[in-house]
Amino acid sequence: YRAPVPAGEVEVPPPASEPPAPAAITSQEELFLTGEHLEQYRHPTRSPEVYWQEALRRDPGDARCNTALAHRLLKRGRAAEAVPLLRAAIARLTGRHPNPVDGEAHYLLGLAYEALGRDEEAWAAHAKSTWNAAWRGAASYRLACLAGRRGDHRQVVAFTTQALDANGGHQAARALRAGWLLRQAAPDAAREIAALQAADPLDHRAGHLEALRTGTTEVWLAACRCDQQTLLDVALDHADGGLLEEALAALLAVPTAEQDRMILLTLAWLTERQGGDGRAFRLAARSAPEPRLFPVRLAEETVLRAAIATTEDAWPALMLGNYLHDKLRYEEALTTWELAVARDPACAPAWRNLGIARHDRRNDPAAALAAYETALAADPQNARLLFELDQVARRNGQSPAARLARLLVHPALVERRDDLTIEVIGLLNTLGRHDDARARLVIRRFHPWEGGEGKVMAQHVATHVALCRRALAAGDAATARTWAEAALADPHHLGEAKHLHAALADIHWHLGRAARLAGDEAGAATWFARAAEVSKDFSDMAVQTVSRMTIYQALALRDLGRTTEAAAACTRLEDHARRLASTPAKIDYFATSLPDLLVLHVDPNLRQQVQAAFLAAGAAVARGGGREELARVHDLDPSHQETAAMLADLSHFHG
Repeated sequence: YRAPVPAGEVEVPPPASEPPAPAAITSQEELFLTGEHLEQYRHPTRSPEVYWQEALRRDPGDARCNTALAHRLLKRGRAAEAVPLLRAAIARLTGRHPNPVDGEAHYLLGLAYEALGRDEEAWAAHAKSTWNAAWRGAASYRLACLAGRRGDHRQVVAFTTQALDANGGHQAARALRAGWLLRQAAPDAAREIAALQAADPLDHRAGHLEALRTGTTEVWLAACRCDQQTLLDVALDHADGGLLEEALAALLAVPTAEQDRMILLTLAWLTERQGGDGRAFRLAARSAPEPRLFPVRLAEETVLRAAIATTEDAWPALMLGNYLHDKLRYEEALTTWELAVARDPACAPAWRNLGIARHDRRNDPAAALAAYETALAADPQNARLLFELDQVARRNGQSPAARLARLLVHPALVERRDDLTIEVIGLLNTLGRHDDARARLVIRRFHPWEGGEGKVMAQHVATHVALCRRALAAGDAATARTWAEAALADPHHLGEAKHLHAALADIHWHLGRAARLAGDEAGAATWFARAAEVSKDFSDMAVQTVSRMTIYQALALRDLGRTTEAAAACTRLEDHARRLASTPAKIDYFATSLPDLLVLHVDPNLRQQVQAAFLAAGAAVARGGGREELARVHDLDPSHQETAAMLADLSHFHG
């Protein structure tokens, strides 16, 4: 029991801070530790590699940074690139004595050599790393696996025992030893398996070995409810330690009718490693169900490459491309997806992935658009493809009219997705079809989605504010007020409400215009004053002191006759726009969300340039001009909705 600490005695830790850019850090140690921090906490928008690379630029032999960078490469299956980094680290570590204090570099070098099939060199590297107590358990297990792959059961037992001496909780070592004892029909195999199960009753390797020992594999599989992905883990662990027959038995336990493609391709690979013929398994894989997860294991790259080399099926190439992209090996992924569509021109997932890769990695929106069009033609009922195709079309600069025409050809697909529906509503508003936009908006029940925060509410406000402007232009003050008040509301069916920090200056200004048209100057002054009071706004997932709402603040100040303050608001807009235009864009270090779900990469600098141009144009509008400035925004982004609204009704904003 620990007594509560009195509030006055609590020491508040210092707040977290964003690390400087690599070039601004003078200390080699700080460069390493900054990268280590980013790696350890898996920062979503900052890479540790740039810090280690900067350290290596200054000192190519830095052991810590070479080792850390090599470890990242090994996780991505880039063993050949990791080897020279690890050898450089070892050269530094052993420059004055043959036995380094830390065995990590030798251990990782052993893993790299294993991945490259250089087992003798891997053996030497792992053996060296056992000198260090921290790495003895892990390295001894790898030596046991190498011994198992060459069939030396005595060394397997010796090295797994050494691994367990170093780390008594090393379940993988215990399972490998149990497996080899069972294969040798050793008297203590049953005791070893029982100890394995006692240490972790949920270890499926132990359950499988016990089932093999007792001949109850089918009963075990039914009882443990072990899914096919877990069976792949069991099989690949067995195979890693040379237990190929046991690995085959684990996967063959799945009823033939239920074996998915990855199970069958792995069976083919294991069969060929034993000198058999895996063609029947690969043939069966072509018509088998697809697995429910993408391949992520390093061994699965080998399995898929073997399938690609021995069949003309597109699916292994599709999956290998997915695997490579996940490992940040983008050009390899792109080439592999191109192979997939060459083998099957109707492979919609591969065309979709090519669209993403051509857009994000080759910066070729036109080629991306062509890939997406082919994907949708191959899978015309896929609503997600239509949504992403529209996003690529926007980045190609297609007009709102062309985008809307494409979407309206597929009404059933639009109806399936909230994000597609809100895109259609936004395009209708951009094109001035506000009645059609509202008709769609009011009949649908929306649901929150990642990356869609605020989008539905934004269209609700934009639709009703636009209808208010139309009524004002027609001289109908009562109707204008009704539409503006509707914009203030948060209807339940929208699935979201306005953010607590969201400013409402645009709605308040329009309510003031409606009151003035009705001859209610007192009411107009009240609404204009509320619009003029705005000091901050929630925009782009952050609180901003200058935003599009500042435009409406300036308009309200102008309509109140406070011209000096209105000019000052315009100056703030212009100054902020200049800062945005001259500052490289970056995602905030502490950002927990982004304005959009990034299926496709959005150039943050272009986004910021559009924002800067619009704010500058808004200032010009509030000063009584703005047509040329708004035209420049339209050139940057033809689908910029508020620019279209201001251009269509500029006289309204000029008062």
